[in-house]
Amino acid sequence: IVERHEAVALRHFIIESAFKEGRFVLKKEEIEFVKSLPIFEVYEGHRFSSRSPSSSSQSSTSSVMLQALTGRIRPPNGVNERLLDSRFVKVAKQEERLLECLGVKQMDELELYKTCLFERKSSMPMLPQHVVEEAVVEVLHQLPRLNKQTNGRFREYIRGQRFISPDVEKDDGKHSKTKKKTARQTPAAAAAAAA
Repeated sequence: IVERHEAVALRHFIIESAFKEGRFVLKKEEIEFVKSLPIFEVYEGHRFSSRSPSSSSQSSTSSVMLQALTGRIRPPNGVNERLLDSRFVKVAKQEERLLECLGVKQMDELELYKTCLFERKSSMPMLPQHVVEEAVVEVLHQLPRLNKQTNGRFREYIRGQRFISPDVEKDDGKHSKTKKKTARQTPAAAAAAAA
């Protein structure tokens, strides 16, 4: 088993060997060998604490594990790491060019928001509601830039998303049946309306 500090040293050695006078010099066979090494940090998921989201901005922490690069992708720059799963390799600034030259593709930012947030599959780990709402608000703050990049398509996509979450009220406890259902506007809904 490779220790984390050993993996860091190996990646640093590969970077020094892979570039000569600024040029990437690894051959195809060498590239495949490097990609097969379990020395790259991959997102494992997130451990959410039992504290309320208002108690600390650090209510969740990302966790990484060492894996090979085969089948991995790079996340877009600057996205919320709490949305990432084991498909994504953790990219250090000094390793970004190496990963690019090794053929590790970067997921498009809009595609990430669709697959990891708005259309997150049931097979993926469930995110706490407050994390989802915070992530949606972050996206909405980026709406002008994202909308410009897609010629208005992203705004239309956002308008089709559901931002109302059900608030189920129980009776006095004698019965387990739902008494009634009401809808409350989430922070994301308010932000969407403002956008």
